[in-house]
Amino acid sequence: MAIETRTIAAYNQASFGDRQGDVAKGQRIVMQACAQCHGTQGNAVSSTFPNLSAQLSSYLVAQLMLFKTGERRSPIMQPVAQNLSASDMLDAAAYYSSQAPGKPYASNNAELLAPGEKLHREGDSQRGIPACIHCHGVTGSAIAPIFPRIGGQSPDYLEFVLGVLKTKRFVIHEAYVMKAILTNLTLEDIKAVSTYTSTLTAAKPENGRRP
Repeated sequence: MAIETRTIAAYNQASFGDRQGDVAKGQRIVMQACAQCHGTQGNAVSSTFPNLSAQLSSYLVAQLMLFKTGERRSPIMQPVAQNLSASDMLDAAAYYSSQAPGKPYASNNAELLAPGEKLHREGDSQRGIPACIHCHGVTGSAIAPIFPRIGGQSPDYLEFVLGVLKTKRFVIHEAYVMKAILTNLTLEDIKAVSTYTSTLTAAKPENGRRP
C-alpha cells in the first residue's frame, strides 16, 4: 500500500509554523537532554551517533518531531523527543546549527575512498545513480534546507542511516528520493561513499544553503 508523504518544508510548517528558535535557550536544553550523546557543541561522543554541529535547523526540528510522534522510530531518541515541546526543539536545533562543524574523519583506505569519491562527485549513470553533490554539495554541506549536512559525519553512522533508508518506510518525501537512489547502490557502494563522505570538511554553507 502506498504511504502518504510530506515534504520537510510542509511538515515543519504544520509542526512549527514560522517560529524560530532561541540559541541561548537551546544551549540549556542541549546540556540537559542532548549533550550526553551528541556533545555540548554537537560533536558526538560515539561514532554510532550523528554529529549535529552546523546541521541545518530545519532538518533537525523535523527529525525531532518525527521521533516525538513515532513516525520515525528509535529506542533512544523517542523518549527524549517526547519530553521536548515544539519550542524546545526549535531552541535546541538553533543552538546546534549555530555551532562550528567538528573535524572530519580520517581514512587512508584507497579501496573505499576512490570509489566513494567517484559516487559522491560523479555518480554512476550506467546504474542510474546520481552524484551526491547534486543535493549534498561538494563538501557535504547541503545545497538547500531540505537536505542534511553529511560532510564529516561518522562513517559508521552514515553507513547505518543509508542502510535504514534503503530498507524502511518513511513519511517524509525527501527520504524517498534517497530510497530510490539506494535501490541501485550495493552494500559495498554504501560503505565506500560513507567512508569518503566522512572525510569531507563541510565548514561553510554552499550556494543555496539557508539556515
